[in-house]
Amino acid sequence: MGDAAVLAAAVAGVLALRGVRARKVENLAEAFGTLERSIAVGAPWLPQGSTWGETFERLKGEGVEADWSKMRETLKAYEAFRFGGRPDPVEGKEEVAGLATRIQRGVVGHGPKGKSIRAD
Repeated sequence: MGDAAVLAAAVAGVLALRGVRARKVENLAEAFGTLERSIAVGAPWLPQGSTWGETFERLKGEGVEADWSKMRETLKAYEAFRFGGRPDPVEGKEEVAGLATRIQRGVVGHGPKGKSIRAD
């Protein structure tokens, strides 16, 4: 009977983690800021000073789940806004914020050599 209760609690926990909601962000710059802070907490094994493209490739290579084609499109729009004077992109902020939330909560996969994305 005790094993069933432990199993039920574990299943409930996994289901709760899968439904992690992204933080509300106002714009794409705020979403990328949130992602940067989440990576520092939840994926400290990533090298500092990497470009967003390099960071996305490392996360993807380590099995972090995301819609990587959408993330690349969002990154292009964000870089065009930041460095090319294009209008502030309105799409993609939810995906970036969602990735940030999952990384910070440690529910997105594993880091190098079997280390959890989350270091604690």
